[in-house]
Amino acid sequence: MKSRFLLNLVLVCVVAALALVAVFEPGKDKPKSNPLTSIEESGVESFTLRNQETIEFERENGGWWLKSPFVAPANEIRVRQLLDIARSDTDAQYPVSLDDLPKFELDKPKVSMTLGDTTILFGGSDPIDMRRYVLIGSTLYLVRDDFFHHLNAKAIDYVDKKLLAEGAKITSIAIPGLKATLDEGGRWLFEPPVGDASAVSAALLNAWQSARAIDVQRWDKPEGGEPIRIGLADGTAVEFTLVKREPELILARKDWGLKYELVGAVAKQLLNEKAPDEPAKEPEDDEAAPDDEDDGHGHDAEGHEPGDDEAEGPGASDSEESDAPDAGEGETAGEEPMD
Repeated sequence: MKSRFLLNLVLVCVVAALALVAVFEPGKDKPKSNPLTSIEESGVESFTLRNQETIEFERENGGWWLKSPFVAPANEIRVRQLLDIARSDTDAQYPVSLDDLPKFELDKPKVSMTLGDTTILFGGSDPIDMRRYVLIGSTLYLVRDDFFHHLNAKAIDYVDKKLLAEGAKITSIAIPGLKATLDEGGRWLFEPPVGDASAVSAALLNAWQSARAIDVQRWDKPEGGEPIRIGLADGTAVEFTLVKREPELILARKDWGLKYELVGAVAKQLLNEKAPDEPAKEPEDDEAAPDDEDDGHGHDAEGHEPGDDEAEGPGASDSEESDAPDAGEGETAGEEPMD
């Protein structure tokens, strides 16, 4: 018995060792990475993407901004995704002549990206291997085609959807019907006064500091609306125009020519409005009918004898009882004011 156990233990160790060899392949060199370029994000201060538009990006105060075709803060994650493309691994590379460019759709590139002195041209793709043809100088590269949707996006798709900059310190909030100001003692003063100033100020601050739109569009034709002003600790202020309240909240920034779409509870909190209560649910239609009364002749309305229920067994009466909802079911408690 002991010898069989030892044999099994040895076999298990052998299998484990083979598995480790198969996974880590000791002695075998890992395939060498061959990136398109050696450009690091930290070394890039500006770059240009040309697709159906010419989109210029520039680093400013540690963050990325769009500088053309309009000025706006850029989505940092999406910018990094673009810069990462410049370091994509290549599967193959070949010298190519100008005469051969048309068959790779590189005589009229679909997209180009210029980073400093390096211009990367993106052509067609291989329909079999799903590789994109990329040209840098006179060298043709084949790279995995899983990034082209980033290159083909419009400028508006690269705009940061946050209403205020990350870490913005708010000192005043003026929205329709309410103005809140932070005094020197760190207290929020409201005009007109509100019931629970601490709760209201906390809710407003959290809403404005974290609000992110579900969509951003160009505001090419400014229209009228109610003014909103957010004062900041550096002495500047951000001004919005309340274009529309329902069914979605639309806030516009005239200085950037952008409008932001917000929905749900966030949209209500920005204006210190209570989210509408959910409609009360209707009670279920399976309430138990009242017991039939005796007809005065020892029978109930169904014609049963008084002892029939016992004859039918103890489960008979249970089956006729209703699964009536608990008291208060279907009523929705009124929501507390937004924190």
